[in-house]
Amino acid sequence: MMGWWADGWVVPETLDEIPLTGGEEYQVVMLDQPITTATGEQPSLCEPSQTPVLDFDPPLPGNFADPGALAVIADWELRPSPLSVGTDLDDVHVEAVTEVLMSEGIEAEPVIFQQVVADIDGDGTEEIVIVAKDLAEDLFAQPGDYSVVILRKMIEGEWQTAILETSLAEPDSAYILSHSLAAIADLNGDGKMEIIVDAAYYEGAGTTAYEYVDDDLGPVAVLGGGCGA
Repeated sequence: MMGWWADGWVVPETLDEIPLTGGEEYQVVMLDQPITTATGEQPSLCEPSQTPVLDFDPPLPGNFADPGALAVIADWELRPSPLSVGTDLDDVHVEAVTEVLMSEGIEAEPVIFQQVVADIDGDGTEEIVIVAKDLAEDLFAQPGDYSVVILRKMIEGEWQTAILETSLAEPDSAYILSHSLAAIADLNGDGKMEIIVDAAYYEGAGTTAYEYVDDDLGPVAVLGGGCGA
C-alpha cells in the first residue's frame, strides 16, 4: 500500500486511514505494457511489519526480484507523455552512472538493468531514468555489489544527475536492495508523471514514488510502502 493524493500526498499508517472497502477497480500500469484493470481486495496488514497492504484480482504482474506494476484508481490519463524503454544509452549517460558508482567507492563498468526516456515533468524535454545493478540472485550482499537509480535531466543546456536510490554491499551487513522501475505514471492527474521504484531484499520488498518538483528540489519521494521483516 502506498497512498493517494488529496490536496497533497497522503501515506497511510493504519487501516483506519484507508478509505477502501474492497471491490474498487484499478488501472494497472507497467513501464511499456498496455494498461489493464484489476479489482482491489479489502486492505489488510502485512506480517510481521504491520504495514497496510492490498491484494488484487488478478494479481499484479511481476514477482519478488523482477519489475512489478502499479495499481491506481484514476479517471485521467496515466501516461500523458510516451515512454521509450530499453533504448541504447549514449556514452555520456553511461559515464554519469560510472561517476555515481565511483563516488560510492565502486570502480566498475556499470551494468545497466533498465533505461527509460520520457518527458516526466511535462516541460517538453525528455528525461532519462537509469537503473544499474550488479548483485547476487539471492540478494545476499557480496563485496562490490550495488544497485542504483538515477535521473538524468537537461537543465540550462547541461545534463544533470539526481540520485534516487543507492544500495551498496557493506562489510557488516548481508542486506542489499535490488531496485527496478515498476512504472512512470501520473499519479495525481496534474499532467506530470511520477517515477515508481521497486526495491526488494531477501526478506521483503517495497515501493517508492518520486515526484519531480522543480529544478532546485529535483525528484522527491512522496509515497511509499512495503512488506517484510
